Amino acid sequence: MVFAFHLLQQLWQCGGRVLIQPCSHVGHLFRSASPYTFPREGGVGSVLQQNFARVAEVWMDQWKEFFYKLNPGEPRSPVGSDLGIHHVLSSIKHHLRESVLKCRGFEYFLKEAWDEHFMPNASRIVGQIVNAHFPSRCLQRVAPNDEVQVADCVQPGKMWYPPQIFIGTEKGMIRGDEATCLDSPDERRVFAATCIAQNVNQQWKMKNGMFVHSASSLCLDLSSTNKKAVLRSCDVSVQQQYWTFQSLPWEVRVD
Repeated sequence: MVFAFHLLQQLWQCGGRVLIQPCSHVGHLFRSASPYTFPREGGVGSVLQQNFARVAEVWMDQWKEFFYKLNPGEPRSPVGSDLGIHHVLSSIKHHLRESVLKCRGFEYFLKEAWDEHFMPNASRIVGQIVNAHFPSRCLQRVAPNDEVQVADCVQPGKMWYPPQIFIGTEKGMIRGDEATCLDSPDERRVFAATCIAQNVNQQWKMKNGMFVHSASSLCLDLSSTNKKAVLRSCDVSVQQQYWTFQSLPWEVRVD
């Protein structure tokens, strides 16, 4: 998958385009087993991590920091005998991208090719959603299509705890990652569901510290056990209906 995404980035950032043909079907055929061996310590996982890191270093500009923070298992650079090879390849690809091909930046790719992306930008907020009444409790995703929990906040350091990281978008969606958004289809429970841009059940408004569900006009609240997120009638006197979207720094400036 990393290679497919890498090729897509290269095409768009370096003057080409990949278009979707309506009614077409695209699939990815996976082998049941790899015909190659991976003698390196860590096996295939180590190889894939290095490939992801190289794509981030060469092509993602300041968004590479966001990638690393959301993927604590991805090393910024390999160790041991692979370190030199990694830096050489990254340097060559940087030179090829900037000086030879004169490719555009990752921001162009996000605007022109991936307008439904989950990456942060100047118009979005990324961070933890903390309950104002219980400031040690945060929203937390468990798995796609599962109810959203409220759990003890994991303090972000160099690395973030991805299940507690959310991105508030310009369209009022609260994204957990590239595929899931906060959703409430039955006007009571809150799920991490597959993102659908036109789904009003996935649109929210922040009003005076309260998250208001656009479709139902109900407010984000805690369950009776304080362990799940639910929707209830908005009541300004109910302190646990107030939340703070605590912004976290996500980028490294690229001059």
